[in-house]
Formats: sequence, structure tokens, C-alpha cells
Amino acid sequence: MSAAAIFTVDFKETPYWWEAVACSHDDAPTPHPERADVAIVGGGLTGVAAAWELVRGGRDVVVLDAVEPGEGASSRNAGMLGRHSKHAFIDLMAAQGLDTARAFFGELREIYDAAVRRIQDERLDCDFRKCGRFVGALSPAPSRQAGEGVRGTGSPSRRRGRVRRRV
Repeated sequence: MSAAAIFTVDFKETPYWWEAVACSHDDAPTPHPERADVAIVGGGLTGVAAAWELVRGGRDVVVLDAVEPGEGASSRNAGMLGRHSKHAFIDLMAAQGLDTARAFFGELREIYDAAVRRIQDERLDCDFRKCGRFVGALSPAPSRQAGEGVRGTGSPSRRRGRVRRRV
């Protein structure tokens, strides 16, 4: 099978939301201001969020990026917002201790809550919905670890069903 055969005829390599805010690379670059209190390098989600907080605090801020805003990795994250880490709670607890693991996951919760507040307070039109998260397991061991990893984070463990072995 050729690589082209796996895509539909209307496949595009760019996110669909770029069509609503078309960027033109033909325009002359916007001149940088002569002065700013703070210069932030990187116009992705983190850079823009930092700039927003600084502006709200009364600072004059310029955000610099190599490409158009939203053209980098932040625009390709599939629009997911969560309080997740690549490190499982149980693994972090084993390596760094219970207090450190709780503090780390507590900070993740605070960051998530702050992002949700910003979306709501600023009435950002981003189709935000809290809809849960599914984490699948291919065997009983990861399923047990997932349940253990949630305990101690302050999040309820809501495991449903059981893992059945397929042969």
C-alpha cells in the first residue's frame, strides 16, 4: 500500500483551525518596539500565557517568535488540556517520596485550574469541555499501576470494569 492510500482525498497537513485565521507569510514583518519591560521568546501557549499575566500586572511586553503566532507546536497539540504528567504518581513517589509526588501533582492541578479559569474569565472561544480521560491497559499490571498512581493525588480513582486477557 502506498503512503498516499492511507489518507482521505481531503487530507491536509495543516490544522483545520488555521483556515479561520489565515497567516500570510508575504506580509512585511511587524517592526519590534523600541522598548519593552519584558521580552518573551516563543509565542506558543506558555509564552503567550506568561505575556498575558505580565500585561495584566502592568508590564509592557513583547512576544518574539520565529513564525506566526500559533504556527508552532502549541497549535498541534490536538486541543487537549489536562493535569497529566509523563511520570506516573507511583513512580515519582518511589523515586522522590510521597511529599514530593503530592506537591508535583498538586502543582499540575493548580496549573490546570488556572488555565480553566483563564478560559472562563476571558471568555475564550475555544470550545472547552471537561470530558474526562481514558487510559487503556493491555494487561492487568498497568491497570493496577494506573489505579495505584491515582491514589495520593487527591483525585478519585474511578476504575471501571476489569482487564480481561485476550488470547
